[in-house]
Amino acid sequence: MKGWRAPIVTLLIIAVNVAVFIWQCRVGDGDLSFSLGDLYKMGANVAQLSVTGDGWRLLSALFLHQDLEHLAMNMAVLLAVGTLAEQQIGRVFYLFIYLSCGVLSNFVSAAWHFNDHPSQLYQAMFHASPIMIFLTVGASGAIYAIAGVAVRRFLTFNTYNELTFDVKNGALALFMLFGYSLFEKNIDHIAHISGFIFGVLISLPAAIYALHRCSRRALILSYVALALMITGAVGYNLSARHNDKRSDSVRSAVLEAMAKEVQKSADELRARQAKAQAEIDRLAQIEIARQEWPDYAADPAHSIYRYE
Repeated sequence: MKGWRAPIVTLLIIAVNVAVFIWQCRVGDGDLSFSLGDLYKMGANVAQLSVTGDGWRLLSALFLHQDLEHLAMNMAVLLAVGTLAEQQIGRVFYLFIYLSCGVLSNFVSAAWHFNDHPSQLYQAMFHASPIMIFLTVGASGAIYAIAGVAVRRFLTFNTYNELTFDVKNGALALFMLFGYSLFEKNIDHIAHISGFIFGVLISLPAAIYALHRCSRRALILSYVALALMITGAVGYNLSARHNDKRSDSVRSAVLEAMAKEVQKSADELRARQAKAQAEIDRLAQIEIARQEWPDYAADPAHSIYRYE
């Protein structure tokens, strides 16, 4: 494609996500999927915590993933859609939209799910807590924002007249992500929808500027107004929970519940390690016996391989 540039920012974001996933495997239980307790410790977006003091989770959650499948799907879509968008809007603006819209989509998700609770019937049947902890990880909100930019640009400028390889890949990736979101369980649709909307909104002033040749001052004022509106909405939401007794009690209850999840994950890890060590010891004893008494291995009860 004429004028094609390597999607350096997209590749850098993918590399960071992969590096973080490797770190997750090292600090987790060594598996390729992670428990709620592990994800909480790593910095997942916990709705009842992120909007009551743990704002850093809104950013850290963008680079965490539940398992290898989750990472692979998000990075495949990002490579296709991000390559297309980065060519069109530039690297700096692309990175700004990815990070800012990703954080904003996580905030909207956390604010939306803050008051989630199980039904009274469910609480009565399973003695469940009246608070439903909503924990999310993943780059999907930011990816949907980039998709919003790409779709908005297509509808505004119709710049993708030729079905190039990148355009086909981007469209296919969006269909894959949308289908995955529909049929996979535990999907944060609020983050997806809000991410897409934020991507359209934040890129819209630049589109109007380019389309109507407005003054640079008008463009700057448009972004200032947009930033003030978003900041005002976020600030109002946070101030409503500041020094609120119910929010404080909800936060305390969630912290207590997550501490139990962390302990549960640690207990399960120790149990698996003990089981693995016991099996290693058993095989070592059999090998020692095999070397000292050759007839020992002939006894099926002492065989390394057991068939059921």
